[in-house]
Amino acid sequence: MTQTTYDLLKNIADLLQNVALLVALTVGLQLLTRRFERHAVRYQLFKGLLFGIVGVVGMMTPMHFAPGVIYDGRSIVLSLAGLFGGGTTALIAGLLCAAYRLYLGGPGALAGVLVIAEAAALGTLLHYLRRRNERWASLPALWAFGLLVHAIMMLLQLLIPDSVGYDVFRQVGPIVLVLYPVGFLLAAQVFLEGERKREN
Repeated sequence: MTQTTYDLLKNIADLLQNVALLVALTVGLQLLTRRFERHAVRYQLFKGLLFGIVGVVGMMTPMHFAPGVIYDGRSIVLSLAGLFGGGTTALIAGLLCAAYRLYLGGPGALAGVLVIAEAAALGTLLHYLRRRNERWASLPALWAFGLLVHAIMMLLQLLIPDSVGYDVFRQVGPIVLVLYPVGFLLAAQVFLEGERKREN
């Protein structure tokens, strides 16, 4: 096995592990937030806090591409925060994640914070689109949305200086565009199923 093949397989394994962890944590927080559902404001605040904590946990166990350049599933978490929590939830979660990413620093910090902002904003947009038409929560729509969020994420990596962004785009981009939309779709389906059970 060549070093290049080994590095590729290690990157895939690291990203899979991180995405699986975050999807599991995100789905698990549904159970923690149910007791607050009758209190709209507290529910949004608590949900935002939990989504933010899950995003931070993801950044604590990332795939390290280069010093100060990390990849994890926070984009999935923040997209879900916006979609299933709305603007307040996404804002709180996004601020927590952005603060931690800035604390970590490094050349990837700017791109990392912009990814946080775009994932939270697009998730919130989908939240309001879904309120107008439930078709936005169909399987094809959710997969396409996950692909859009992560295509923009990879374009933002080009802001990383010293050609590192181009290396990321070339080496990590294809993996992210395959794994992350699927991870988002699976987690979203669990949330939707939970909503349906509560409505019945």
